[in-house]
Amino acid sequence: MTELYLALDTATDVPSLALGTAEAPGGEVRIPSRRDLSREIEHVVGRLLAAHGADVGDLTGVVVADGPGSFTGLRIGIAFAKGLCRARSLPLLTASSLLGAARAAARGSGVALAEYDALRGDVYRAAYRFTPGSVEVLLPPALARAGSPISLPPGYACATAEHASAASLLRLAHLSGGPQALADPAAWEPTYGRPAEAEARYRARGGLRVGGADAQTTASVSGNDSSGARPRMAARPLLPADLDRVAAIERVAFTDPWSRRSFEELLDQPQVHGVAVDGDDGALAGYALFSIVAGEGEILNLAVDPAARRRGLASRLLDTVLDRMREARTTSVFLEVRQSNLAAIRLYAGVGFRSVSLRRAYYRNPTEHAVTMALELTSKAARKG
Repeated sequence: MTELYLALDTATDVPSLALGTAEAPGGEVRIPSRRDLSREIEHVVGRLLAAHGADVGDLTGVVVADGPGSFTGLRIGIAFAKGLCRARSLPLLTASSLLGAARAAARGSGVALAEYDALRGDVYRAAYRFTPGSVEVLLPPALARAGSPISLPPGYACATAEHASAASLLRLAHLSGGPQALADPAAWEPTYGRPAEAEARYRARGGLRVGGADAQTTASVSGNDSSGARPRMAARPLLPADLDRVAAIERVAFTDPWSRRSFEELLDQPQVHGVAVDGDDGALAGYALFSIVAGEGEILNLAVDPAARRRGLASRLLDTVLDRMREARTTSVFLEVRQSNLAAIRLYAGVGFRSVSLRRAYYRNPTEHAVTMALELTSKAARKG
């Protein structure tokens, strides 16, 4: 029986999925924007299977790129792959996205160097030698300075993120030294990018899985909102009619605000939800957006009108978001916040979030590091016990 594999490479700005065999990768679909990935991934898999005249039960396994790359892209792709493999008892195979890109550039044989932009003058770099039946690692995936010297045989091919493709991962499936099957897919996490010392220490202590958003996230609150006072108005769903007011608050709350259109596009995605709180005058005073994908939650944006701060509104929004996530059986929650936003960091730490990594030069206007925070979510009853 022919071995039929689904492959996903969601590490780069243009995610791709492919279905086929190692010898005949078949069709590949590229999703034009990472923003559309969570909304499109299941539909794309369905179309690939239909075009092949197959269904999920015909799959032999799933091959997924394990990074380096974006938090959001990798987490969505890998969460989908893990869920599919768990539901269907399929093996999950992984390989570096750099390996897939190098395979595409080498066109089947020879030496290839793969480099992805890692920002701040750095690149993710790896080099491989391909033969018809095997792949050999010459330079293991690592962070390096762009333009730093390397020693490779002359005439090697060069690959960039544009070469990354799910079809290339499929072509690697039969090679010695290619994608490796995971013994424990549930416990495995990909290579998101620059690991911070804090993340390494936290992992060593058996801490949370580390994730975060690669889109412009602003899970931040300026000013101290930890007075403990509760507003009279309960949180409510965020409505399309609120977006003019949301955009106005966004412009005064953040130095690098989202546009009204960004909110519209996010709220159009089924996995994204919004909540709002009104002030004493009945006008919207704060809002939060969050997403839930495959049991993992992410707080995308949380803001309070500067004129309405120090009234407990941010705490009410955060409590509501976490309650909604518990209702959806979410197990882990992630967010990112400017390193200088100590008020927001205190707010999140107050409900159990812990800093697990640092994303360097992540924010703009001004350029600043982002702190990735994570929370292992439990029921309210468990917390009280």
